[in-house]
Amino acid sequence: MHSRYGGRFSAKAAHYGADHVKANWSREALGAARSYVRALNISKAGLSRQLTSKYGSQFTKKQAAYALRHVKVDYNKEALAAAKAYEKEFHMSDAELFDQLTSEYGSEFTASQAEYAIKHL
Repeated sequence: MHSRYGGRFSAKAAHYGADHVKANWSREALGAARSYVRALNISKAGLSRQLTSKYGSQFTKKQAAYALRHVKVDYNKEALAAAKAYEKEFHMSDAELFDQLTSEYGSEFTASQAEYAIKHL
């Protein structure tokens, strides 16, 4: 842990600091989840991946599970917002849109959330 604005710490000192900081990491994960929900049209699966990914927030699965249980989000509305964005940008058919919304390579919404979104476009 080091910063151009502060001192450099040895790896041992940095690990000690990280291990002894008084933080509730589950609540930190919840705060991160709230930020992702505000910024993205995100599914529960996508949110979980973002919270735990080494390219995302890097929370533990237990911390992410806490966040997923406590974050206030309507995944139907998230799916609808994602569908509107896809529709505007790519002019997809309903079948293509469904595939994009539910694909593990796409948004990862559930089938019922994707159906809700398409029905309410």
